[in-house]
Amino acid sequence: MLISLYHPINDFRDLNNENIALPILSTDKIKDKINSMFPKITWSIEGEHVFFGCAPCEEKNTMEIWIMEKPFFSVKVTAMVEDVVEIAKKLNMTAIDMQKGKIVYGQQK
Repeated sequence: MLISLYHPINDFRDLNNENIALPILSTDKIKDKINSMFPKITWSIEGEHVFFGCAPCEEKNTMEIWIMEKPFFSVKVTAMVEDVVEIAKKLNMTAIDMQKGKIVYGQQK
């Protein structure tokens, strides 16, 4: 999961509504930046304030990206960790591996 934070955190358990910030970029600019890195991604609208992007990364792997504007803004990425970190850097967001509960890139105490 990629999010923007007001203050650094230790791990995902430190997330709260007061610390989650809106990203500097709009949803359209986020999609544009992701597409500049992974041009095969195609986007669809999956509901109110929800955007889904998908692209084949390799023969066996597929990249999936969910941009959710509500209840708080987040970008969920299913991909190799290297790709997640690359996207987080490009968007200036914090990347959290929610399965492990660890920050893989970004603001950390």
